[in-house]
Amino acid sequence: MQKLFFENCTKNIKKEILSKWYDKVYQLYTSENRHYHSLVHVQSLLNLYQEYQSLIENKQVMILSIFFHDVIYDPKKGDNEEKSNELFQQFASETNLNQSVITKVSEFILATKRKKLFNSNQSLNDENQYENDLKLFLDFDWSILGSDEQTYEQYSKAVHLEYNHLGELYKQKRLAFLGIALQKLTNDKLYLTDFGKKQFLKNSIKNVQNEIKVLSN
Repeated sequence: MQKLFFENCTKNIKKEILSKWYDKVYQLYTSENRHYHSLVHVQSLLNLYQEYQSLIENKQVMILSIFFHDVIYDPKKGDNEEKSNELFQQFASETNLNQSVITKVSEFILATKRKKLFNSNQSLNDENQYENDLKLFLDFDWSILGSDEQTYEQYSKAVHLEYNHLGELYKQKRLAFLGIALQKLTNDKLYLTDFGKKQFLKNSIKNVQNEIKVLSN
């Protein structure tokens, strides 16, 4: 993980600067309140990156987006993506990253805000206009829904722990989210790439249906 971070950040950056930022990112993802949005989530996306990097046009943008997209996460707040982007901008200010890379990574981080819109069933932007790498990144981020049964069960438990502060409201809100998820999945509106649809769609429908049944009992 550290190797990917160092290799894909930028050239001619002092090692101590990269080490400082890697340590900061690592510390944030391993804090006590992280259950799903943790280093395990980051590693799962890195695994997808390594397995399917032939599909990725700009690997540097993808890696930086993976590391920074959930670097700030407070389940009680609604501005995690903006705060994560702010931290990425601080990192970028200490590097010689190309401005086009900075712009794209910011776009990728902020695009994960779609989860909030998705959760409230508001209209999303025209995601068909997104470039392929961004579509792929978002499909990677949603890939947990299409994981194997055991991994999905761990995911659902981890999400519950992160939102434990909701108490009895959690089941209601989770069922609302899953209902919208199932609708979008069955209408083929969630995954944005042919790759995502082929790899994750079938299992996603099955997993979401199963969790709805469990929570409804």
